[in-house]
Amino acid sequence: MSERKGRLLEALLPELRLPLGEPAPSPLETLFPNEVAEVWLEIGFGS
Repeated sequence: MSERKGRLLEALLPELRLPLGEPAPSPLETLFPNEVAEVWLEIGFGS
């Protein structure tokens, strides 16, 4: 991992992390500060 990506993970991940030990809120849209129409989960593998 590049130094830049490492810094971004350290700085941004705590703000983006979801509390996995708790049940998901219903509706999921309440997780976001702005109004959203849909919530998708996308998992990517790569560099």
